[in-house]
Amino acid sequence: MQTEIERIEALIASERVADAVALLSETRAPLGYQLIERTARDGHRLGRLAKVFYEARSFRMVALCFEQVGSFSQAGKMYLKANDALSAAEMFWRDGQELEAAQAYEQGGEYSKAASLYLRLDEVAKAGTAFEKAGDGFQAGRCLLQAGRTDRAIPLLQSVLPESEHYLEATLLAAEGLHQAQLSALGVRRLELALEQREVDAETAPLFRQLALIHRDLGDLTTARSVLERLAAWNMGFEDTTELLSRLTVGMDDISPVEPLDDFMDARTRAGLERLKDHALLADCSLSELRRIYDHFERKLVEPGTPIISEGDAGRFLFILVRGRVSVRRGGEEIAQLTPGSWFGEMSLVDEEPASATVVALDTCGMLSISLDDFRHVLDADAEVARKFYKQFSRELSQRLRRAQA
Repeated sequence: MQTEIERIEALIASERVADAVALLSETRAPLGYQLIERTARDGHRLGRLAKVFYEARSFRMVALCFEQVGSFSQAGKMYLKANDALSAAEMFWRDGQELEAAQAYEQGGEYSKAASLYLRLDEVAKAGTAFEKAGDGFQAGRCLLQAGRTDRAIPLLQSVLPESEHYLEATLLAAEGLHQAQLSALGVRRLELALEQREVDAETAPLFRQLALIHRDLGDLTTARSVLERLAAWNMGFEDTTELLSRLTVGMDDISPVEPLDDFMDARTRAGLERLKDHALLADCSLSELRRIYDHFERKLVEPGTPIISEGDAGRFLFILVRGRVSVRRGGEEIAQLTPGSWFGEMSLVDEEPASATVVALDTCGMLSISLDDFRHVLDADAEVARKFYKQFSRELSQRLRRAQA
């Protein structure tokens, strides 16, 4: 006596698809998984089984058939027809279709994952929309401002609360957006509220600078000069404070308008570069020397769990960690954690060997990166920066050797 599974298999083998569909539809027991498991090693039979499932409108089972044979793109499309957007996203991701994966994640409500993929694809406006759906006003506003959607970005940035770790950065970007939208007075007010009873420090310095520049563009040179003097009292070398103050003092008010910030990391990193002088490989460089090479770096935002460098891969990039933590792993075991201000990837400057460790983001990490070829060109073009860098680099190598031999 044949079982129902055997009867269905016999109908499929004789290509009686309609009869197989009818029998499958009449069967109360869920036989789909068992049929796939029994057919998994026979691609031809699995294809005919997929056709039966499709005619029976069992799209999830069709997707599983495609997944069994590695047709992840087709599996993703079938999962979408089965209203399983998250499984579809995983299939598209495995097939390398990042845009389709992002769209499926967004459809399935995984907005942060969707936003991260959109950022990888430079789909900044779509990333902003996904972050907005995720309730992350800061990231949404940052992306939308970068995409030129000022009208949507400003309210989102203004919604960031003072207790948020992103409040100052959001205020800075909101003020820039208001200034671009010819609402400079509102931008000034936002900055003044954020800076009320705050001293100038590495976090607030970019905001004070922006405040001075907006006052300058509004023609209020007295207030602009007063703000710049506060910056200068804190650190005369911050950004272009000395030059701006000098120009205002002699009445040169025909300076170009405020330059827009690329993203929150731009302003934060500019202040952070000065802090790097205390312990990084560019410690001997002046701020003006750092600024000459800064534009060669690319800003990156990396989500938790993302591999940044993989052990054994060709070392092609140098990284400076600006925000978050990363894990350094060798042979699958963690050997160190790095915090903001740390460099990694720099050993390839010397030996050009494959990466000796894997580096994985533990948090949402902001970082600067530059290809090793570009960095060599930077050093070749500036002998003084090269001298200072290699001096610090040699010192760092020496310290590592001593620690290894201890």
